[in-house]
Amino acid sequence: MHRSPELVSSNEGYRLWASTYDTTRSPLHLLEEHVLSRWVQDFRRGVALDVGCGTGRLMRWLRARGFESVVGVDRSHEMLQVAVDTDCVVVNGDAIRLPIASHSVDVACSSFTLNHVRDLQLAAAEMARCVRTGGTIYVAEYHPIATEHNWTRSFKSDDQTVSIHLFPHRTEDYIEAFQSVGFSLVRMAEPKVGLELLAINDPRVPAFVDRFAGVPLILMMMFQCAKT
Repeated sequence: MHRSPELVSSNEGYRLWASTYDTTRSPLHLLEEHVLSRWVQDFRRGVALDVGCGTGRLMRWLRARGFESVVGVDRSHEMLQVAVDTDCVVVNGDAIRLPIASHSVDVACSSFTLNHVRDLQLAAAEMARCVRTGGTIYVAEYHPIATEHNWTRSFKSDDQTVSIHLFPHRTEDYIEAFQSVGFSLVRMAEPKVGLELLAINDPRVPAFVDRFAGVPLILMMMFQCAKT
């Protein structure tokens, strides 16, 4: 008998998912990294902050590309227990109350995290507070169009499909939130699902590509702080 996905909070979802989160390669991460590999050339390779670092996937990616140090913040203790094995500093904390000193990082990143935050304005203000003058904020999220194609943040737990609750922010919500704290949008990308994903050695990928081919599932934005 088919069972409907169980909808849970982000806290509960990542508690359940933490032990198996890194066992499969997400097609969306490959899409994101393909674009980010070009954007990162414009980042100052000093200190990077990863807001909602989870098990450390983006932290490892940034360290491999020459950042002096990377600090990760996440509110899931279970996810951080996995992330401690990275060559980075990890801290338990919330996106709307970051335990990071003001003006202490060159780049603040948030990858698939802000959809878990109800108040974008608070999260944007906290990320902006942490960034030095002339620094950069990078954000990647599920594209608003993805929800129209029934995309969910889901995984299997004990043979039950579990979906994590997301807040459906619009593209203009992100842009307005960061502009209101002094950051201008300098780049935006909406990468679409394509055949390049077939390079991933995962039996789920062909069906994923067939279902979402040509659909922009990710919204990527780079914001720059005014130099004053």
